[in-house]
Amino acid sequence: MRSPVRQAAWLILLQCPLLFAQTSGPEQPTFVDITEKSGVAFRNEPSRTSEKYLLESMVGGAAVFDYDNDGDLDLYFVNGAALEDPMPQDARPRKEDPRYWNRLYRNNGDLTFTDVTEQAGVSGHSYGQGVAVGDYDNDGFADLYVTNYGRNILYRNNRKGGFRDVTESAGAAAGEWSTGAAFFDFDADGLLDLAVVRYVDWDFSKNVWCGEHKPGYRSYCHPDNFAPITHLIYRNNGDGTFRDVTPQAGFADAPGKGLGVAFNDFNLDGRLDLFFANDS
Repeated sequence: MRSPVRQAAWLILLQCPLLFAQTSGPEQPTFVDITEKSGVAFRNEPSRTSEKYLLESMVGGAAVFDYDNDGDLDLYFVNGAALEDPMPQDARPRKEDPRYWNRLYRNNGDLTFTDVTEQAGVSGHSYGQGVAVGDYDNDGFADLYVTNYGRNILYRNNRKGGFRDVTESAGAAAGEWSTGAAFFDFDADGLLDLAVVRYVDWDFSKNVWCGEHKPGYRSYCHPDNFAPITHLIYRNNGDGTFRDVTPQAGFADAPGKGLGVAFNDFNLDGRLDLFFANDS
């Protein structure tokens, strides 16, 4: 154990370079909260219930991208949906209430933003989880893929300030519980393919009791209570559609309870690899 003298000397030695850097180096960057002035009024709404549905504990994603190609970065936020307490059998989360809409904010170019969600047609339809951005059709405009509990959404940019839901015709709905996604060219053919991260085998009928068995002591379940479900790989066919190539890509079994994904050429062989972040 160091003596008090040694400890004091050690601290002084550590601080000297910092003092030198502060007096002789460039000015340190700072951040200022401009949320209120910016016009960004998004509020995440998870729709809490006394049932403590696992879904309530996971909501929210965001993307920063230039959707209208004006050179300014816009904002897209993914939101939850309304849940009943309790949820009736076969009921689904509802998103009609604007409080639960996903939101697109257009950058005005002066540090302010305008909510263009309705005009752009991107309010969503289910309990949102995440979003990926990519120009999957190579038309020069960024498209969106929104992951949900339930059917995912592929929004194709119409190049006129809005988007169109082309999920069904594109064959990229996924289903069950998706958390994240990434556009990436896994076969190096010049077309963006799609990796979809999925979570656990859960629905409202599988909402087991976790916590103490007495009123008011129910808690959210740990994901270890549920089995993982397989991540998906969609290959871009080059005609606006995707093909599920999950087994061929080596994802026949569920590797984990996925939350996110990143890609890079980790082994420098010229092909993109995937790194999945999993829960528990």
